[in-house]
Amino acid sequence: MRFKDEEGNILVMAALGSTMLMGCMALSVDAGRLLLAQRQMQAFADAAAMAGALEINACGGTNNCQKMQDAASAAATEVGAGTVNIVTQCGSTSGKIGLVVQLNNGPCANSSDPNYGKSGYVEAVVGKKVTTVFGAVLGQSSFNVQARSEAGGPSQASACIYALNRTVSNAVTFNGGTLSATNCGIQIDSSSSSAMMMNSGVTVNVKSINIVGSGYTKNGGSLNVTPQVSQPYLADPLASLATPSSTPCGSSTSSPYHGAANNISLGSAATLYPGVYCGGINFNGGSYTVTMQPGNYVFTGSVNVNSGVTLNGSSGVMLYFKSGTLQLNSSSIANLTAPTTGTYAGVVYFQDRSNSAGVDFDSATSSVIQGFIYAPDAAITLNSDSSINQYNGAIGDTIIINSGANWTMNANYSTLPGGSPVGAGSGVTSVAMVE
Repeated sequence: MRFKDEEGNILVMAALGSTMLMGCMALSVDAGRLLLAQRQMQAFADAAAMAGALEINACGGTNNCQKMQDAASAAATEVGAGTVNIVTQCGSTSGKIGLVVQLNNGPCANSSDPNYGKSGYVEAVVGKKVTTVFGAVLGQSSFNVQARSEAGGPSQASACIYALNRTVSNAVTFNGGTLSATNCGIQIDSSSSSAMMMNSGVTVNVKSINIVGSGYTKNGGSLNVTPQVSQPYLADPLASLATPSSTPCGSSTSSPYHGAANNISLGSAATLYPGVYCGGINFNGGSYTVTMQPGNYVFTGSVNVNSGVTLNGSSGVMLYFKSGTLQLNSSSIANLTAPTTGTYAGVVYFQDRSNSAGVDFDSATSSVIQGFIYAPDAAITLNSDSSINQYNGAIGDTIIINSGANWTMNANYSTLPGGSPVGAGSGVTSVAMVE
């Protein structure tokens, strides 16, 4: 039997089915938009975290410094973020419009994070409100899409002392004295099972010690951190630094010493000017000051600073030794400050990469060496030398600190427009995504 009122049921069912199908399609459009937004947020977070971590060194111990914020913002923009609003250290994002990057150095979004509060890591939490196309029909006009990323590197990325010899035992030797470098660490590239030697009477207070080799020897002394062994090898961070020309000697109307073809011997106050010195200089003992005008100095022989002499290059000098070395002898004083701009910004001493003459800082008193000492093929030996300054460091084949040495490295690079000379731009790229 056929019921007349059954006519049109298929049409009703088809209409209802079409409505449901269209609803599902609409929701799938919104779901796709949200999934795409989530992927974009993650890309922005990854870029911001990595860029921020690469600037840890340049911040000189200042968390979330402006260089770090600028780098994170620029990196997110480069991957398509557009205008970025930066807040720091889990700060409020209330009232912020558009893409917000919360930059945290160290991480603070999750207290259970194993890197929570550690300044060697940068966390980026990125969030944005995404409007829906069809969700408003169901009462959901927008969603807050968020992504998180965390990047950091082995703490050698913030080292200020480097021993580059890859095979020798005791590449860093502490025979006595005091080393204070609370804002930076030590990188030891030796693969030896005893890559570092620490003897009694030593006080070492540093941010970190990273050793490529499998072990070290501690015979006594005070050490505030546990050295990390079997760490990644880190190449010479200044390997790309341009080598100055050592010719021609030339002459100068400004100074009778500039461009001298032979060794110079001085015994009274003098003023030196930048240029190429074909030979060395011997400053005989006495109570007088030698003033070095700002600029780059090239020597093809040693410079000996003897007892009572003050070598003053405090306005921005870079000393390059094609051969020979700088010898600060007993009771001499050296006040040397690196340039803050240009090729050699932050580098006060550069010894040729094939020059293995030892760099010895003898019993100098009240000296200020402000800038990196770079002698990649030489042993750097610190005896009784004191250095209190904003930015400095030592890069040598090996490092020896003897009894009576008092070496302070503040590692504050805020006065250098480009940050630390051994920052990411100079070869330190050992940061990695950790979350």
